Amino acid sequence: MKIKKYKLKKPLNTINAILIVVLGILLVFSRQWSGLVFFAGVFVNCLYYLISNKNSSIKNTVYIVCVVIIAQVALLGFYDFTRNILYANGSYVYKSDVEDIINFFENESLNNSFVEKDEYINMKENLLNKILIKKRDVEDYLNEAKMLSRQNEMYFSYVSGIQYEKKEKDECEENTGSIFEKQGPEVFEYIKLPEFEECNLEVLKDRLEEKKNDILIIDLRGNKGGKRDVLIDIASLFLPKGTEVMTVHGKHQKTTYFSKGGHYNFDKILFLVDKSTASCAEVLALSLKNHYSDKVKVIGSRTVGQGVGKSVNKYQKSGIEVGVVTSTWTVGEKDVNALFDYIENDSGGRKFESEDDYFSAVVTILSEKE
Repeated sequence: MKIKKYKLKKPLNTINAILIVVLGILLVFSRQWSGLVFFAGVFVNCLYYLISNKNSSIKNTVYIVCVVIIAQVALLGFYDFTRNILYANGSYVYKSDVEDIINFFENESLNNSFVEKDEYINMKENLLNKILIKKRDVEDYLNEAKMLSRQNEMYFSYVSGIQYEKKEKDECEENTGSIFEKQGPEVFEYIKLPEFEECNLEVLKDRLEEKKNDILIIDLRGNKGGKRDVLIDIASLFLPKGTEVMTVHGKHQKTTYFSKGGHYNFDKILFLVDKSTASCAEVLALSLKNHYSDKVKVIGSRTVGQGVGKSVNKYQKSGIEVGVVTSTWTVGEKDVNALFDYIENDSGGRKFESEDDYFSAVVTILSEKE
């Protein structure tokens, strides 16, 4: 059956249709929900034409509506495809995310003295005036602001895909097969903490429940930190109730975290650290060393020295995350520099370049008489 062609005979209808289509295309690439505006606009325009056209029919209406729906689906599909290519897995950042990053940076940064500087104001305006903003542009903006604030600890990083999947317990099991793991059951307890997450806390509790020796080695090599709540829970396993674990110094207040009550006592605790040990791992070593100065040793290479706390925001649409220094931390009024002194004294000038170097140092320390 022959279907009559859709013709825009009236100038008003033609102009209206063109404007609706152009506006819809612009909106669909700026806001996803605006695709509905495009669909509604074209649909209303079609109805208006059909009502005003004496030769209109039901078939024409069905034909036009189907065309509009197909066009809308195609546009939204193309929009999702280009959004993924340009943003989530590409080089660009949504302007709305950039605005949020700037607000986050200005309001949460521990040192925001740069906000009133003319150089910063001009830099921010130039960034927001860009039609398309690259991830590199945001990184340059944060680095320049960092230089203006003279706060070198600030950082910016982005990832290709942000996942919020909960880790299973078996993902947190420490690696076995090291010298310490083979020797541990005979002369000491050995536990590796790769990070501070809930699953690691549960693994640690299970291992401590099977305690057989009064000498404990906690391996923090490669541990870059993790969640503060997990840190407090882990420290509470060893420190008496009410003992300070750490104090966080923010912009407007400071908060002190205390142990919830120790459950496990050891005659000697050795921490293994390296140049990758950072953040919560440094706090744990310093807090136990600060309280048990005689029976705790921290051996290895100098750690990262991350004596700051950071807030991290994740931007799912743009596929990036941004972190800003919002606090510093101390343990008993001592900062991370105190940990460096302990590492140097406890390591006794040894060099740690392999597993054997750490093992030799542990054997020597454990053989020393008090």
